[in-house]
Amino acid sequence: MSSFVIKLIAIITMTMDHYNDAVIGHFTFLSVFGRIAFPLFCFQLVVGYSKTSNVWKYMLRMMLFAVVSALPHYIFVNVSNFEFAPNVMFTLSLGLIAMYIFDKQIDKPYGDIIKVLVIAGICIMSSLIKCEYEIWGVLLILFIHMFYPFNNEINFFGNKLKINKEMNIALFLTGIIIFSVVKYIYLWNITTILNVASLTIATVIPAIIMLLFNGKRGPALKYAFYIYYPIHFLILCQLGRRILKLS
Repeated sequence: MSSFVIKLIAIITMTMDHYNDAVIGHFTFLSVFGRIAFPLFCFQLVVGYSKTSNVWKYMLRMMLFAVVSALPHYIFVNVSNFEFAPNVMFTLSLGLIAMYIFDKQIDKPYGDIIKVLVIAGICIMSSLIKCEYEIWGVLLILFIHMFYPFNNEINFFGNKLKINKEMNIALFLTGIIIFSVVKYIYLWNITTILNVASLTIATVIPAIIMLLFNGKRGPALKYAFYIYYPIHFLILCQLGRRILKLS
């Protein structure tokens, strides 16, 4: 499965989720499918980071589209009657910075401690400004960066540790399951067990899709995905308002 196909799956499931928010307005199966999108975007960020020749340019591009998407996202949030939060591009940008810090070579003996403190600060920032997915999102990006079996290696503070392929995959899947359970554990006393289970399982599904990645890019439509993000908010807002008027 190429990077293009994975991005397409992420885009489609994200749109399903946002259509549900803007037009339907209550929990449906579209909300469940929407849980597939964010982990796949995190994975694409990790892949992009591993292949970029200029990480600073990559960071700038992410932040630029986060800012460009801010107003369309704000309008979408108002139409959907949600509490405002910076869009997911800000979360991905913070995750990208966290990966860079994680891999940065800092003089020992306190280098790793400094990196942990800086990354903790990034996580706290994501929570203070209430980015989408907040600390969970940043840590998920770091986890994928550390444990995804690109070359059957674990990335430990920039040091690549070679391990058995099956063990690498097992650690990766186990970690994603734990992340998924932690994400929705707060819902156990709020909604039905079926809803919580479906959301949790849908969040694990992206791990299977990630493991099907064949390392190929596919059609080069990089900026099309960036541009789609703010535009789809405006389209859904108009659709939601039109349906509201008809009702």
